[in-house]
Amino acid sequence: MDVFEILNEIENAIDNSSSMFLTSKVMVDGDEIKEYVEHIRNSLPDEMKHAKWIVSEEKSILQRAKADYEKIIKQAKKEAEEMVDSHTITREARERARAIMHEAEEYSGGLKMRTYDYMDEILYKLQNSTEALHNKFFGEMYTTIDNTFSDIQTALNSNRSEIKVMAKKLVEEESMKKK
Repeated sequence: MDVFEILNEIENAIDNSSSMFLTSKVMVDGDEIKEYVEHIRNSLPDEMKHAKWIVSEEKSILQRAKADYEKIIKQAKKEAEEMVDSHTITREARERARAIMHEAEEYSGGLKMRTYDYMDEILYKLQNSTEALHNKFFGEMYTTIDNTFSDIQTALNSNRSEIKVMAKKLVEEESMKKK
């Protein structure tokens, strides 16, 4: 019989006992109550062991819960640190990407300027080469044409002078013939 059943039996014994006149007191069989108390004493160690086990389990459950709590907190802190590190890595990667883009833009601008300088140098050399070719071919041709025109002018002037001399002679001859 367990403690609760024994307590119920005591309660029944009290309820079924005769009461004293004009009081709330009852008369119980002392031997019967002593027997119930003895049963309780004999039952208590098992119940106490069970209660102690429950308390022990409660402590164990609380310790495991606390350990799990601490483990979860530790893991959450670790994940938060990783997220912060990840954020830091992301931020550093973006800053590095901006720096690389800036370097690339500067390099690209320098490359464009060097390309323009190179093209200007090539065009300058081409310009000098065409001017040299112009001077060589057209200069010689111009000189030849100029000399030819000078020779023609000289020949024309000479011819005109000759014609004038011939005309003067003709006029003189005719004037002499007329005289």
